[in-house]
Amino acid sequence: MIRNQHITWVLMITLLQGCGLWESKPNDTLNLVKVLSTQLDVPEPSGLTLGLNGQLYTVSDPPNNRVYVLDAVGNYLKTLSYHGDDLEGVSFDPQDSTLWIIEEGLSELVHIDTSGEELSRWQVAFEVDDMNQGFEGILRDVAKNEIIIATQAGPPNLIMLDSNMQIRSVVDMAFASNLTGICRGRSVDEIFLISDKDQKLFIWSETEGLLGQYHFGGTQIEGVAFDEINGRIYLVSDSKSELYVYQFPESEVIG
Repeated sequence: MIRNQHITWVLMITLLQGCGLWESKPNDTLNLVKVLSTQLDVPEPSGLTLGLNGQLYTVSDPPNNRVYVLDAVGNYLKTLSYHGDDLEGVSFDPQDSTLWIIEEGLSELVHIDTSGEELSRWQVAFEVDDMNQGFEGILRDVAKNEIIIATQAGPPNLIMLDSNMQIRSVVDMAFASNLTGICRGRSVDEIFLISDKDQKLFIWSETEGLLGQYHFGGTQIEGVAFDEINGRIYLVSDSKSELYVYQFPESEVIG
């Protein structure tokens, strides 16, 4: 009887894996599948977000400090008029089609329109030991009407800002060596985080914690965006000025 039960369980597990219904545990690491890589006509891209009609926005490090618009395969479209001081992250706001950007060296959050005109600016009252390890990524969370800032290291944190740009909470992301990018995931409760040191994309939820992790290739990956409709994950490399497009493994259950 025990032997027959064992055989039954083996058959069930095999069937579930074959159908893509057997999900990995949060501490398991799967591999993302690369579908495209391309050289960008952007110096040192250090942030990424998905706008309307598949357009991508990226920001470049000092000394350039500009905001660029790309198409879905990385072709350069235009440069916005905004000229920053120490740009590190960018997030598209679907509510009004504006952009939120991070000025790392100034510890400031800047709101601009898609022509590059500055709409407003806030100082974020959060101290970091090393400004170069400070504000690295930003997510405009429309569902919760808040802003989430990812700090790079020492340790990596998520800073939750309420609608008045006041700190609601700070969450330690101890599972990652550092954080270099953030974007919305496959649902309103999922956040995608990337670490260039770990070469991983982490899936995290404020209510449930770490949900999964995936390995990717590339060096100094400092921006991430997710196209939910096509299931594509966009990454940019600061050091190589390249755009990579990944997707989840075919066996992974999406959303």
